[in-house]
Amino acid sequence: MTPNQNHLQFDGFFDIFDVVIKEDQSYCAQFGQGCGDIKYRVSLEVNKGSLRFNPAFIQSSVQITNNTGSKLVFTGGKDAVNRALDLFEYRPLCPFDSDNTLTAAITASPSDGSSTQHVYWGQVISVDVGDAIKFNGNAEQVILTK
Repeated sequence: MTPNQNHLQFDGFFDIFDVVIKEDQSYCAQFGQGCGDIKYRVSLEVNKGSLRFNPAFIQSSVQITNNTGSKLVFTGGKDAVNRALDLFEYRPLCPFDSDNTLTAAITASPSDGSSTQHVYWGQVISVDVGDAIKFNGNAEQVILTK
């Protein structure tokens, strides 16, 4: 390797879980006032190793409630949560074996903490690896558990 050659510094973390949350707002948008805002809560946990946000991720874009190494829990709007899901990384313990697990849960709830009669709900929410649900705006609803 020549002194001028660029190379990547590998620090042991892998990008492992590309999930995108999608909202179809066509149902509630038909009423003319738009759809209610939804906040998403993501919980990720590994039994061996550690999780972190990629240093390029702007952590202030989501509310982080747990970042202990083996667990990441964060909440935010769809776009911010999607960026966080794209930019979290995993470093396994060695040796890496078949009993390493990642547990993921994603829920949706009204962003103001309550449903309001002046906002329309009915968004169809889906995640790449899960089933779609119709959001009713009344309480927190599970989107994904794996």
